[in-house]
Amino acid sequence: MIGVVKASGAFESGLAALSTKTKGKEFILVFLVTVLLALGGTLCGIEEEAVAFYPILAPVFIAMDYDSIVCVGAIFLASSLGTTFSVINPFSVVIASNAAGTTFTQGMAGRIFGLVIAVTCLLFYLHWYARKVQQDPQFSYSYDDREKFDQMWGMTTSEEKDQRFTLKNYFNFICLCFPNYDLGSNGQRMGLS
Repeated sequence: MIGVVKASGAFESGLAALSTKTKGKEFILVFLVTVLLALGGTLCGIEEEAVAFYPILAPVFIAMDYDSIVCVGAIFLASSLGTTFSVINPFSVVIASNAAGTTFTQGMAGRIFGLVIAVTCLLFYLHWYARKVQQDPQFSYSYDDREKFDQMWGMTTSEEKDQRFTLKNYFNFICLCFPNYDLGSNGQRMGLS
């Protein structure tokens, strides 16, 4: 489905629209991705599943003059910190608490405190590093691979291309977000009905 969205031009036009809307405030997207993935990690252990976000977010971050390290920090480090300080993750905290003979709420305040401190430190570091990379691309840890990343992702935000975000592009993004919404893994109907 990602290939269809990219072939239709929806990805590039969406990227151009996002770049225009966030001009000068690019870090807001990094902040949102970091916080959401940290929440995903702490609530349900979304660490390995976060890998699926790399092909979607890497071109966006690179087009905003960040590097791949900012993308890895916002996705992998945030989800790892969330999983490390799992507040109510049923796959780790609840099972471990039951095995230890305690309730999962015991120690929750400490885990919340640790999560807030860790994610705050991560956000400060990402903000510092992302700003440095935007000001001087040679500061990037992955500067030597920048051309390879640009070629691999094939994203452009040039002015000469027609990059209007049309209704067709919007529909393609909706299809990307909800490809299998109606059917669950066992074939039962899911959704709002």
